[in-house]
Amino acid sequence: MLSYYRPKTITECFENISENREYIAGGTDLMVEVKGGHSLKDKILIDLSQIEELKGISLIENKLVIKACATHDDVVLSEDVKKALPALSQACRTVGSPQIRNIGTVGGSVGTASPASDPIPPMLLGNCMINIAGKNGNRQIKLEDFIKGPGKIDLNYDELIHSFELDDLSEYKMTFYKIGRRKALAIARLNFCVAIKKLSSNKIDDIRIVVGAALPVSSRFYEIEEKLKGQELTDEIINDVGAEIAGKIVEVTGRRKSTEYKLPVIEKVVKRIIKDLEV
Repeated sequence: MLSYYRPKTITECFENISENREYIAGGTDLMVEVKGGHSLKDKILIDLSQIEELKGISLIENKLVIKACATHDDVVLSEDVKKALPALSQACRTVGSPQIRNIGTVGGSVGTASPASDPIPPMLLGNCMINIAGKNGNRQIKLEDFIKGPGKIDLNYDELIHSFELDDLSEYKMTFYKIGRRKALAIARLNFCVAIKKLSSNKIDDIRIVVGAALPVSSRFYEIEEKLKGQELTDEIINDVGAEIAGKIVEVTGRRKSTEYKLPVIEKVVKRIIKDLEV
């Protein structure tokens, strides 16, 4: 038998917690899973949507703080996000339909840990830290350590995602780019995020590159980023970056049926994004 609770505080939530719990906030992912055969029999369904402690977005001391139950529309409309991490605003604008963006949450997107997630790549640009609230204490973890694989996360049954802390990248140029089967309501086949901060000499002070959907988990390319720091982006370097990222993706995934399509697309899109941000 399914039990349903709608707590109004985190404390009240943990009073009803059990190993059989399932969280929902917007419920958009769970309903798809149920249609696909996921059983809720004997589950405790805990609706987090009424917990005010889990709502809101703010920019505090160079950190962008997004609470777990902030919706994708909240992110799109937030002036703080537009200032500090505009690529995240761009990404959330591409999620599903207006109805899904109005009810689906950032915490839900991260908790689902889909390789095709749109919000996760720009969150990785911002060195995202996740604040976890637990019945027996709180903790903080990097987003890239939190996601263990497709659909797998580091979250105990008696914990929940409280909020996300991201770097203020308002001094960077950045963009989010998504490739789907069609313009609207499409799950990403590939998505990309790049952020660049330049010195007065026009050399790179910092660069951050993330590719999603092509890998089991969206990933930053730290080694490539380090090599580019202090350099001026010539056409030769930009071409090398695109080819190197495509090669590293093959190292992780191996060659698949989609590789023939994805590799040249990855290489060309990465080069184009970096070239556009260089201007």
